[in-house]
Amino acid sequence: MKLDKLMKNRKLLLILILILAIGLRFYNITEIGIDQWDEGEYLDAAESFLEGKWQWLGIGLKPLHNAGLVMGILLFGNYDYSGFIVTAALGVLTVLIVYFLGKEFFDEKTGLLAAFILAIMEYHIYFSRALFSDVTSTFFVSMTILLYFISVKKASKMFALLAGIFASLCFLVRINAIAVVFIILFAELIFAIRDKAFFDKKIFKERFARFLIIFSVVCVFCFSVFNAYLFFAPSNLVEVQFGINTGQAGLSLDYGTFYLEQLVILGSPILLLAFLLGVFKGFESRKNGDIILLIWSLSILIFFSLYGFKRYRIFMMALPAIAILASRGLFMLKNINFKKIGNKLFLVAVLLLAITSLYASYDTVASSSTAYRDAAEFVRLDGGQGVIVSQLGIFQYYSNEKPLPVVFFDNLNNSEIKLEKLYNEGYSHLILDYRALQYNELAHKIVNSFEPAKKIDNTATLFDPAIANPGLIEDFEEMRKNEIYHYVYVYRLADLMESI
Repeated sequence: MKLDKLMKNRKLLLILILILAIGLRFYNITEIGIDQWDEGEYLDAAESFLEGKWQWLGIGLKPLHNAGLVMGILLFGNYDYSGFIVTAALGVLTVLIVYFLGKEFFDEKTGLLAAFILAIMEYHIYFSRALFSDVTSTFFVSMTILLYFISVKKASKMFALLAGIFASLCFLVRINAIAVVFIILFAELIFAIRDKAFFDKKIFKERFARFLIIFSVVCVFCFSVFNAYLFFAPSNLVEVQFGINTGQAGLSLDYGTFYLEQLVILGSPILLLAFLLGVFKGFESRKNGDIILLIWSLSILIFFSLYGFKRYRIFMMALPAIAILASRGLFMLKNINFKKIGNKLFLVAVLLLAITSLYASYDTVASSSTAYRDAAEFVRLDGGQGVIVSQLGIFQYYSNEKPLPVVFFDNLNNSEIKLEKLYNEGYSHLILDYRALQYNELAHKIVNSFEPAKKIDNTATLFDPAIANPGLIEDFEEMRKNEIYHYVYVYRLADLMESI
């Protein structure tokens, strides 16, 4: 088949893009491994739900995300990769949604290129291969925007109702995903000002009715679910979920370029340039699709850049809009008429974007972080009865079958006496990693003085984008230089008690 014929067969192109997205998200999926606290908590919540502890579905105030992990366990068994299959599938579906968004906003070519951009974007690939709720919320936010835009194009109350339902589901995935309602509100205000709807009763009633349907559904649904959870959930769970720590974040200009830099680091320099061109094109043409995309991407970018909360995954919700705007930006190059240079510039830019994005994605797709799973397996084979760990969330899932509950190492408060007490209660193993070594004197004493029963390489975790928190990036840059932080250490408490 000739290349030009292939390019005209858009259904085939879409299928090829989806196959590429599947390959990049599902490759080696059984060997990814849980390496972040939250991931373990969510999978443990799903497992606990299946054991009859239904309240645990609300852990992290992310019941819909956790419900997806429940479905993964039911379909594929109680393995960590069952959760990864769910998030990878949602990542692929988001690529498909982006195609439909680009097609509805502008045309099919824009949708296809946008889907291709998201399919190969390391930023999106990484979080599609993790158990965080961000890829789930990105899927539901994208679906909400698609339904909302169709309701605008067709003046359809039915699609407005569906958009309201999906906006409510965004809330059930994670609370901050309800920001999609404000994206819709700002879009409606700009549409109303542009179309002078405030001076036309018919247009105003139509626009107001559409937003009222969406907003009413969201308010009723969220209020009901939220209060039901507060009423039924155990008080200790509610306290945990509302113990929000914002001490390390605040209004700041220090991180103003952080998220744009990540589009280069976890994407491509061409992606950033194409996105900026797309923003320019959006302000120039100001179509309905442009307005929604600009609000969607820039509101999230500006808010979190000014707020100074350096978390890669928070920015995930903006990636579909960025992919579509980048597609618009690349097609701007194609439309340059000077000496027919436009087509060549377009092809070169797309090729460079593909090469740089796929090159950047290689480590994400090929790497695995199974150190914690391997540590838990070693303890199981070693006859472990109970473990003390520095990564409580992870081992709540990996070690929850032990007769004794998992104990958080930090709760020992550097006390050897408390460690001995737990040993006398039947605890058999201690598992330490960079988290304990970062601040804990007892952990340093143990690691520097005693030979572990098992030492497992954990270097990949220190380079994991998910660790990026306010004030911690510099700490991890230092830890990467010191080999002591690169391992998970497993100790038999019986051996330690003989020596301490």
